[in-house]
Amino acid sequence: MNLNQEIIEVLKQEGCNIVGFADLRNLPESYDKARKGFDFGIIMGTTYSAEGMKQFLDTGIPERFGNDSGETYPILDRYSAVLMKFLKSKKFKATDKHLTTTLTHKTVGTLAGLGWIGRCALLTTKAAGCGLRLTTVLTNAPVECGEPITKSQCPPHCSECSDICPAGAVKSGLWEQGVHRDEFFDVKACRDFRNGQGGFCGLCIAACPFTKEGLGYTYDNDGDFDVKAFLKENAKKKKALERKVPLVSLNDVQVVDFPEENRKNVLKIVNPDKWNVVMYKLKKYKDKHIAINFSVDVKRVGFGGDLNWQINNNDHPIVGSVKNAKENQWYSMSGNWVGFFTSSYPVFFLSTWENNSDKTTYYIDNFYIDILDE
Repeated sequence: MNLNQEIIEVLKQEGCNIVGFADLRNLPESYDKARKGFDFGIIMGTTYSAEGMKQFLDTGIPERFGNDSGETYPILDRYSAVLMKFLKSKKFKATDKHLTTTLTHKTVGTLAGLGWIGRCALLTTKAAGCGLRLTTVLTNAPVECGEPITKSQCPPHCSECSDICPAGAVKSGLWEQGVHRDEFFDVKACRDFRNGQGGFCGLCIAACPFTKEGLGYTYDNDGDFDVKAFLKENAKKKKALERKVPLVSLNDVQVVDFPEENRKNVLKIVNPDKWNVVMYKLKKYKDKHIAINFSVDVKRVGFGGDLNWQINNNDHPIVGSVKNAKENQWYSMSGNWVGFFTSSYPVFFLSTWENNSDKTTYYIDNFYIDILDE
């Protein structure tokens, strides 16, 4: 068994079935700093689920897709750790602390022959399309490398990703080595739309024929539900809402209506996995003595428990709280706080601490805040 086969076997035991070996020695000198003296790159991948892709296309709600994305981080970290431990046991050097805008996973993936850069500017593979997340370990281990792919293998007539992209970010033209991304993809349009969506999209990934074939699902884009129009309308609502309600979130946010409850433009946050559900930024009040008064309606579905609005300052004082709040019930919350703001990241936020937030959906409505400073 040669070194490549040993590596593949070690990673297979961890559940990793996407592995590529890249020769970095022929890269231009501009890559030397990013390579850190290593001649080879070993790239590994884990896929999203077919169910997550299908749910997003069918409903416009990336709940499973978002969960899949979050779950890839510890998986990829484990792959890297296991591989580096194995290589070092063989007396080779290895590191995964290298990712830069110069030497990207996509670059290593094309050099390894794992895939090519698709029309949506993502590494696209025949095994899983672009429905995968990647990690790379650089090493001096003399692995046998794949044949680099230097030209797109997307069919010239295929327009699945450009047809479904709500940002209009996918241009005409195909990638090949030496062609800059801006010639076939508008990264600013993509980023601006994703920011308007709360930081998440990925329709191009789900609609890619290689992703559908690799992960094993189908999608009828001639059905009654227009996911592209749904997301565009959702983004438009959020922009209008941002002018009215200055709440932001590190999690995926949707905007929904409850006509039977006479509620419109309600913020919906599904399974928040960050330290807050939503927050109001207070940067301009740093190092000032301020008085805060607020009110808001909150409902949580999926799990009961305390609802706490807190200040990110020193001992994180609670400004408003409901103890043992029942699920699926609206609570009108309010409170006030007076103090001196010294935090380096001053925000007012709805906490996820000990709230089983990974199993819950939050709804936020009628947020109001008044701040006085001296």
